Amino acid sequence: MKNKLFLLVLAAFVLFSCENAINETPKQGQIETPTIPDPVDPAFWFGDIYTALIGRTPFTDSHLDIPDSSGVDSVSQIVNRKYICDAINAKWETAYTPESGTALQAANCEYFLKMVDKANGDKTKYGTGIYATTQVIDKTAVDDAVNALWSPDGKFVTVAYNSNKAAYSTDGIGWNPATLPSSANWYGVTYGNGTFVAVATSNSNKAAYSTNGINWTEATLPSSANWYGVTYGNGKFVAVTDSYSNKAAYSPDGVNWTATTLPSSAYWRGVTYGNGKFVAVAYDSNKAAYSPDGIDWIATTLPSRTYWYGVTYGNGMFVAVAYNSNKAAYSKDGINNWTAVTLLSSAYWYGVTYGNGKFVVVADSNKAAYSTNGIDWPLAILPRSAYWRGVTYGK
Repeated sequence: MKNKLFLLVLAAFVLFSCENAINETPKQGQIETPTIPDPVDPAFWFGDIYTALIGRTPFTDSHLDIPDSSGVDSVSQIVNRKYICDAINAKWETAYTPESGTALQAANCEYFLKMVDKANGDKTKYGTGIYATTQVIDKTAVDDAVNALWSPDGKFVTVAYNSNKAAYSTDGIGWNPATLPSSANWYGVTYGNGTFVAVATSNSNKAAYSTNGINWTEATLPSSANWYGVTYGNGKFVAVTDSYSNKAAYSPDGVNWTATTLPSSAYWRGVTYGNGKFVAVAYDSNKAAYSPDGIDWIATTLPSRTYWYGVTYGNGMFVAVAYNSNKAAYSKDGINNWTAVTLLSSAYWYGVTYGNGKFVVVADSNKAAYSTNGIDWPLAILPRSAYWRGVTYGK
C-alpha cells in the first residue's frame, strides 16, 4: 500500500513539473545560447558574429513595433523586419519585403538568417540550424553580419612583395591576375565590411583597399613601418608591424587609421580575428598576443620558438604557419593548447586564410597549399611565380 501511495505522489510531482516546464517562458534579460558545434559550420563565420547577433541584446523575442522611419529603435537599436529586408537587398541586390502587416515587427535572429538563406537561393540553411534563435537582433549585428556571412560568389585574394601584382581565385586552386595601385613590398591582406585591405612593409605607410579584390585604391597608415599583418573583426581592421616594435593600428573602414600598441616589442607578422578575439603572432619567437577589441592587448605564448608568419581563424580553430619550413600549428582558443602539424613541402610560407570551407596558404614562387581541417595540406599552384605574401577570402 505504501509503495502504491509513493508511486501516486511521484507521478503527480512529475506531471506538475512537466506542466510548469512546458508553460515556462523566457524571462526578461535571458540570453539564448545554442550549443556551439564542433567543428563550426565552415559556411558560417560563427566566431566573428555570434556575439553580435545574440549576446549583446538583453531581451528575447518580442512583437514590439518599431515604427521609426529608419527601422531602428532609438534606445535599444533593435531593428524591424523592413530594416532586415533593406539590408539584405542592398547586399544581395534582391527586392524582398516583409509579409503584409509585419514590416514594423522587431526582427529576431531566426528571421534574419532565413532571409539570408532565401537571398543565397536556399543554398545555406542558417535559418533552420542552431543559429536560428528567437533572440532579437540589433542594427550593428545586422550591418556586420551581412558582410561577414559567407556567400557563394566570394573569392580568395593574394598580394605580392616588391611589385604591384595581386591575384584572385574563387576556389583557392585556380588563380587570375590583378593589379595594385602602386609597386611596393605588399605583405598583408584581409577582407571585412565589404572591403579588401592590403598593407606594405619596408618602412612604408602604404595601404590599399578594394571592394572587389580586383580594382584597388591607395590609402595611408598612421606611420612608416614594416607593416606585415592585417585582419578584420569586431567592426574594425587591425594591422601589426615587424619593426621590432610594439606598433599597431586600427581602422573602421580601411581608409582612416589610428595608432595603438602591442604588449611588447617583437617582429609581429601575423594577426587574425575569430572566436571573439584578435590574435597576433611574432616571427623568430614564441610570442603571441590577443585582444577583444584590437586596441588593448594581452601577452601570451606559442608552443615553440620558430619563424611564425601567418595566422588565421576558421572552422572553429586558429591556424598558424611558419616561414622557411613545413611547420604549422592549430589551437581552439588562440591562447593555449597549440598542436603542431606538418605541411607537405618546406617553403617560405607567408600568408594563410580561411574561406569557402578550406584553409589556404601561399609562399614564394608559385606554391600554395590548402586544407579542409587545418591538419592535412595538399599542394596547389598559383598563376605565376612571385613573392606571394598575404592571402584572404571575401566577396
